[in-house]
Amino acid sequence: MDEAPEKRDDTVYVGKKELMVYVLAVVSRLNEGRDVRIKARGKAISSAVDITQIVKNKFYSTLQVKSFDITTEDLTGEDGTRRKVSSVLLVVGK
Repeated sequence: MDEAPEKRDDTVYVGKKELMVYVLAVVSRLNEGRDVRIKARGKAISSAVDITQIVKNKFYSTLQVKSFDITTEDLTGEDGTRRKVSSVLLVVGK
């Protein structure tokens, strides 16, 4: 029996919701004393940067970006077309 890969609990996936939803998710994980991975693709990349800056400026002035990774992912649409989408992964911690 194949098991699906376990979703990481320390990762916040940025999408189309309001920024404060993601900010609160990051802050609550930081309050638990662990580093947080913020992942975004395409147009949401700028939101991921905004979220990081809001957390740093409003909640944790000592917040550090411990690492970041910029990649391009190949995605296949519902119609079978393939396209390349940029993605970013930011790892932040206190």
